[in-house]
Amino acid sequence: MARWKGQAIALFPAEVAASIANERVDRVDTRPDAGGDGVRHLWPSARVIEYAGMKVPRKTVMALKGLRSGMTRERFDSRFFTVLDDAQRRQFEAQVDARTAQGDQTPEQAAQVKGLAVSLLRTTPAQAIEHVGDAAAWEPGKQGGHLHVLIGQSQFTIEADVSDDPDANREAAITAVRAVMERMEQYTGLTP
Repeated sequence: MARWKGQAIALFPAEVAASIANERVDRVDTRPDAGGDGVRHLWPSARVIEYAGMKVPRKTVMALKGLRSGMTRERFDSRFFTVLDDAQRRQFEAQVDARTAQGDQTPEQAAQVKGLAVSLLRTTPAQAIEHVGDAAAWEPGKQGGHLHVLIGQSQFTIEADVSDDPDANREAAITAVRAVMERMEQYTGLTP
C-alpha cells in the first residue's frame, strides 16, 4: 500500500466514483481528503439533514481514504469487531488513574484522556462484509457509512453517502472497493 500513498486519485478517479454514485462526472467537486492521503468526490444533492433546528443541504459523497500498510488481521479485527466490556473499561480507567497518581499527567489531562477514550471506544461492533478483500468492516453512520478493507497487510477505507438508504450506501461502498482493487491490480499486476 505504501506505493499508493499520494495516488488515491489514480485508484479512485472521478469517473469511477460518478458511475457508482449514479452522478454526472461534469458536476463533481474532487478534492484531497482531510487526512491528506485520500480523495473525496462530492456532488450537490436534493437531500437534507436536520442540524440545530435547520434543514441543511447534504452532498453525495464517495471517498477513498486511510491508505495504510502494516495492518495485521488481528489488529484489524480488534479495531473494528471488538467491543470493550465494563471490566475492560474499568481496567483502562484504573491505568489512567495510576499514571495520574505517579505524576505522569495532571488530573485535567486524565479527564481529557478518559473523555476521549469514551468517544473512541466501540459500543457496537462493525458489520463484517464477506467476500470483500481479506476482511471488511461496514460502519453505517447518520450520513452514509464507511467500509474498512484489509488486503494482505494493507488497509483503506471507502466512504459512501449516496442515498438515505443504508443498504444502498453499503452496496456503493462494496462496488467502490472492488473498483479500487481492480485498479490496483491493473497498475501493478498485484493486489497490495
